[in-house]
Amino acid sequence: MRNGVLPKTLHVDAPTRHVDWSSGGVRLLTEATPWPETGAPRRAGVSAFGVSGTNAHVVLEQAPDAEQPSADATTSLPLVPWVLSGRTEAALRDQAARLAEHLTHHPSVEPVDVGLSLATTRSAFEHRAVVLTDPATPHRAAALDALTAVAEGMFTVPGVVGDVARREGGTAFLFTGQGSQRPAMARQLHAAFPAFARALDEVMAELDPHLDRPLREVLFAEAGTPEAGLLDTTRWAQPALFAVEVALFRLLEGWGPRPDALLGHSVGELAAAHVAGVFDLADACALVAARGRLMQDLPAGGAMVALRVGEDEARELLTGYEGRVAVAAVNGPSSVVVSGDEDAVTEIAARVAERGGKTSRLTVSHAFHSPHMDGMLEAFRQVAGGVTYREPEIDVVSDVTGRLAAPGELTDPEYWVRHVRETVRFHDGVRALRARGVTTFVELGPDGVLCGMAKECLGDEAAAGEVALVPTMRRERSESATLLTAVATAHARGAAVDWARLFEGTGARRTPLPTYAFQHRRYWLEAAAPAPAASAVAVPAPDPVPITEAAPSDASMSRDELLTLVRTEAALALGHAGLEDVPADALFDDIGFDSLATVELSSALATATGLTVPAEAVHDHPTPAALADHLAAELAATAGPAGTAAPRTAAAESGLVTMYGRALRLGRGEEVVGTLAALAAFRPTFPADYEPADDQAADDPAAARAAWQPGPVTLAKGDADLELICCAGTAVASGPEEFSALAAALDGRMTVSALHQPGFKPGELLPGSLDVLLDAQADAVLRHTSGARFALLGHSAGGALAHALALRLEERGAELAALVLVDVYRPSAPGAMGVWRNQMLEWVRERSVVSVDDTRLTAMGAYNQMLLPWEPSPTGAPVLFVRASEPVGEWPGEPGAWRSRWDGGEHTAADVPGTHLTMMTEHARDTAATVHAWLGAL
Repeated sequence: MRNGVLPKTLHVDAPTRHVDWSSGGVRLLTEATPWPETGAPRRAGVSAFGVSGTNAHVVLEQAPDAEQPSADATTSLPLVPWVLSGRTEAALRDQAARLAEHLTHHPSVEPVDVGLSLATTRSAFEHRAVVLTDPATPHRAAALDALTAVAEGMFTVPGVVGDVARREGGTAFLFTGQGSQRPAMARQLHAAFPAFARALDEVMAELDPHLDRPLREVLFAEAGTPEAGLLDTTRWAQPALFAVEVALFRLLEGWGPRPDALLGHSVGELAAAHVAGVFDLADACALVAARGRLMQDLPAGGAMVALRVGEDEARELLTGYEGRVAVAAVNGPSSVVVSGDEDAVTEIAARVAERGGKTSRLTVSHAFHSPHMDGMLEAFRQVAGGVTYREPEIDVVSDVTGRLAAPGELTDPEYWVRHVRETVRFHDGVRALRARGVTTFVELGPDGVLCGMAKECLGDEAAAGEVALVPTMRRERSESATLLTAVATAHARGAAVDWARLFEGTGARRTPLPTYAFQHRRYWLEAAAPAPAASAVAVPAPDPVPITEAAPSDASMSRDELLTLVRTEAALALGHAGLEDVPADALFDDIGFDSLATVELSSALATATGLTVPAEAVHDHPTPAALADHLAAELAATAGPAGTAAPRTAAAESGLVTMYGRALRLGRGEEVVGTLAALAAFRPTFPADYEPADDQAADDPAAARAAWQPGPVTLAKGDADLELICCAGTAVASGPEEFSALAAALDGRMTVSALHQPGFKPGELLPGSLDVLLDAQADAVLRHTSGARFALLGHSAGGALAHALALRLEERGAELAALVLVDVYRPSAPGAMGVWRNQMLEWVRERSVVSVDDTRLTAMGAYNQMLLPWEPSPTGAPVLFVRASEPVGEWPGEPGAWRSRWDGGEHTAADVPGTHLTMMTEHARDTAATVHAWLGAL
């Protein structure tokens, strides 16, 4: 196609006599023939002989001519990113080696052409590295050295950023507050990146009418000049920081990285709120300028001191200084700033120093976030009242509350007045972001101040590298290099970066580069070696550590042997042939573990060691090294007096579990659940088979119920006076953990707990009847709440149990605040649930975080049978019925007839994104928002 030549047909000297070639326009090519241009794209059918005849198995069409960017460069990059990736670390390293060899033989290729081609013509796989090259360096020696370092597995050398893209984990942008400003900040970025210059110029143009002189004269002034000195005053510092941070956000927004949440420190929150859409640029500039001006106009004086103490200790130190000193900021678990009258603040600092604590006086003109600010609040209230507000389009964590801003919070002018005066709760804000799954924190500001504080807030997680703290600018360092390193770090951790936008205006063209470094593996059997053990896998070169026979499973196994065992079985669970794909310190989640791989690993380890290794152990010990340490401790506990192993029984998948899986694969889920219900009839039940403990009276039914049915498990703490108690479902993997995503999505706005259904754990008795279960659960709820307000929630069959429990509680005289039913179908008339039964059971089994065993299977059957008589009916409490908006699978009936419906009386209905299954997992945030809004309106 490229050369305009039709190739000669292979292995044919003359056309066959068995085809009438004269009857059509087809002829056999016995020699290469020119393929003329016709004005239409060339197309060709490619046959694979011997793979089902001579049909065209692939049809190819000529690609349009690639549009090359203009060769006229209007800008240049101070550093050029070369983006590399591979499915595995070995592939990434080979990719770097191939590129280095290619560039050695093609020294005339322009660095920007290499960068554009790598970024726009190659896929981005999990293992990533970015080499930042200086295009002005002669002979490109540093760039080739960096590529060689990557090829050798060294990702921490200067000019290289390497990491593994996270499948999970969000990104948050942090906006710096006053005190981080410096002369000429952002001047390099303004000169290097036209998009940044346009954004910064736009913000400064809006700010200038509110200032005494153009902001540019102050912002870009040389250090030591009178103009640069103005930057240390509040009147100029706050607008300058706002302008730089907004311009940084706009630049990153254009390049692709999008934050999942924002957090600002003091005035930084105004920048965060603006880019989130709370107020437009004109209103934001008026608000920021007024804030700085009004603060500056207050009488000078007061003091601020940073103390190395916790918040509780700091507030104790303030006793006796009420109205004179306040806690201005909580920046970490042991990092607090106090602010107020100079003599009082000095005395408090002296008391901390006497105890051996560290103190540091801040260089400020005023005592911010203290009673000293009271004199400007009314004037600022007038300005804030004239601003037009909108709900944020990006989640913002409030530094006033330290939690995700609630609807209506940031749009209230009074919030921004409180914001001036109240404590900056940065520590709580960072912890709230981490609780939401944020693993990459990118600081937008002139230095890495917030990254340093966030590191302390995150403690061991930061030290262990579980999270990344990424400044976009650093004092005394190249602004362009720091920014590009930040973007490279975000990309390496999985953020989406539009690299093509970065190369706009550079004149970069696409150029041929080495293709992907596929990792070849030899699978031919070798006759020379004796057959290995059943679990062995022959490992291909080049030089991987092979997966070989598992180490002997006795209590004398060393920690190193256990680590090899864990890595071996983890590699097998992931389908890898070499241990190099399972580093000892890699997080299981990061190397591709899902719930099925987790179950396979735990089962294999149980078989190899003879220990009970539940799937939860893999979650609790999330790296091979941590899991090996856990197994070593467990094996040590099984050792006999002389160091010999205590008797153990190897764990293996039971026949019932195997048959259950086979039934689902055969599409006979309905039958197998019925069979499980029949088998459950032979399990012991409560109260018939209950044996009281030695210290429990045999004739005390309430005590027996309390021992059998535990109280709700708390999943999340919140500030609201209403607790949401969830009723676990009846599927094979059901338990309190099925509501963990919902609890996390509520962001601490209310306490969430969950009731466990008895009988799903080994040794637990099944309920003898639904009445027995409801009596015990009513007791548990009433003991737990002790008269406090609560609402019940249930999903699927758990919703039927929640409804039945609500009726039982009302019979007891309990006042139920509300009942939330999430996509509940009648077990006796399941409708769509019957159609999708196999698909749903398989989905639950594959994603289970617990080990599926005989106990869970028969419990599911028992509860399914027990709920068959249940019917919807009215309750005294208000009811919210939440429905999924998407079907689980194909629906053969009338359109929309698959939806759940509530026939139990008056209720409020609401649809949320997701299917019956995903509305409590992937779409839990939407479900949580709907539930929270409805409960809040009661």
